[in-house]
Amino acid sequence: MLKIGGQKVPTSLLFLLGIDAIVIVFGLVIATIARFSVNHYGSVLAYLGAWQSFYRFAVVIAVCVVALYFNDLYDFRVVATRSEIVVRLFQAYGVACLALAVCYYIEPDFGFGRGIAALAAPLIVGLTLGWRLVWCENNRWMGRSERMLILGTGPTGIALAHDILSRPELQLKVVGFLDEKGENIGMSLVNPGIIGGAADIEEIV
Repeated sequence: MLKIGGQKVPTSLLFLLGIDAIVIVFGLVIATIARFSVNHYGSVLAYLGAWQSFYRFAVVIAVCVVALYFNDLYDFRVVATRSEIVVRLFQAYGVACLALAVCYYIEPDFGFGRGIAALAAPLIVGLTLGWRLVWCENNRWMGRSERMLILGTGPTGIALAHDILSRPELQLKVVGFLDEKGENIGMSLVNPGIIGGAADIEEIV
């Protein structure tokens, strides 16, 4: 796990950041090729090889990734369903477009031009949405399921267990309940049931 400024950065987060950066670069490159047309590879290579292009790409990647981050698209507890992914993704890229417009107003040389931007925007949104939905469908968002132990056997705890069981995309697994007095061990509540008493919490954990 990488540390930045004393803060631990999960490997999964870095992996997703890397994929998003690659998708953004790919969208920009395809848009550039389309803008100059496939018959002018010399113009495409000259444009992409210019030192300004490095900063243009870097600005777009930085703004988009920050927008995705602050819209919780790297927090899998929040973004756990397809509808949430779609809504938050469009919100993030909407904010990114506004932020980039401000950047280009301040420093016009960092802009790609209307032609490339118009082609790149839908490409990047579509590619980002596509790979995230595929990932979500394969239930690979959070890797291994996180185990949960519920303390208490009242209506609130049972309702929580039912909610978790009805949302497999959360990748949470209820291993059992702890009874307050330890009198009903073995009794089935939802699935699983009571596996111990509250006094046994340290040993069970």
